[in-house]
Amino acid sequence: MFSTDDLNPSDEGYAVEVVERLLRHARAARASDVHVALRTQMVYLRMRVDGRLVEVGQLPEGQRSGILSRLKAMAGLATYVRTVPQEGRLVERKLGIDARVVCLPTVFGERLVLRLAAPTAHPWQITDLGLPASVTQRLDAALQQRAGVILITGPAGSGKTTTAYACLRSILARDTTASVVTLEDPVEQTIPQADQAQIDTHSGFTWTEGLRAILRQDAEVLMIGEVRDSETAKVIFQAALTGQQVVATLHARSAVAALRRLIDLDVSPHHLLACLELLINQRLLPRCCDCRSTSAEGTETQQVPSHVGRAAQGQPVATCSFCHGTGIAGRVVLAEVLPVLDGPLAADVMEVADTRRMLATCQAVGMQTIEELVADAVQRRIVSPLLPWEA
Repeated sequence: MFSTDDLNPSDEGYAVEVVERLLRHARAARASDVHVALRTQMVYLRMRVDGRLVEVGQLPEGQRSGILSRLKAMAGLATYVRTVPQEGRLVERKLGIDARVVCLPTVFGERLVLRLAAPTAHPWQITDLGLPASVTQRLDAALQQRAGVILITGPAGSGKTTTAYACLRSILARDTTASVVTLEDPVEQTIPQADQAQIDTHSGFTWTEGLRAILRQDAEVLMIGEVRDSETAKVIFQAALTGQQVVATLHARSAVAALRRLIDLDVSPHHLLACLELLINQRLLPRCCDCRSTSAEGTETQQVPSHVGRAAQGQPVATCSFCHGTGIAGRVVLAEVLPVLDGPLAADVMEVADTRRMLATCQAVGMQTIEELVADAVQRRIVSPLLPWEA
């Protein structure tokens, strides 16, 4: 539990100790993000854990506490600059912290967000991701191809990068001599045998420069951290046309929306049909703890976890030692998979049909939408209907 009750804000080392405790708590809680924002005479602390943003505490003295200045200094940002955005990287090896730090001026003062890289102790494979067997099989089949584009899509925080890294590990497991080059912003995990490049706009290493260079690197496999614009989108499909395998991520709300966005980014429909091996759209949603169940009326009750014993099943309890009363035990990944681009869907692509028509075609050939997958997960009591998610 994060607490600063024993600390004196007037002490010289107050900010240093608060930040160390905050980072330790973030790592212990498996937080993906830490939010530090100034309010009137207060520093407001929150963390995103298992996809939910929860309050950690409110500390006195606002700007004078030095907490934001301490974090900015650790991230290599100018502590005296408070009127323009800044971005940096905070690495605290003693605590196992590697975070991208973005500072934004607001009407109340500064707002600072740390995006924590996932611990690298466990090298996730595609079979570890928790994807349904049918999705894993299609992903594995696509990875066995020697060329083509594998596109991992979803909103922010949906685990796209984790899936992309797992894809690279799968490729390297089959061929340890494969030439694998990545372009990322930032590099979140290091993968042995892959050559990973990180964007650094301050030194002039931009996405444009990186894309130009990566195509001249004699790579067999490319990973592009994010498709951001038309140039990037067209480059990855051109690379696939010349025989390279490309794994890339893209922000999109659905598989069909991702397909339509590629068209809007001026990727030729012919290139899409020729090179798009697989497109999945995924979500990470809070998984219900065993102590939670949903009644037929849709209300949520709290029950004894299954591991307590059958004799206690069904009897309400106030707390759960496993989920600490939150009702959440980790997260579950759901993924919709775009059907193969042939037949009616290929015709839609060639005719540049709108999103609604493409969706109807995909559903006609059996694609389960993300909304349907969530509804099924709720019915099977994997995801609670009371826990918010974004469509």
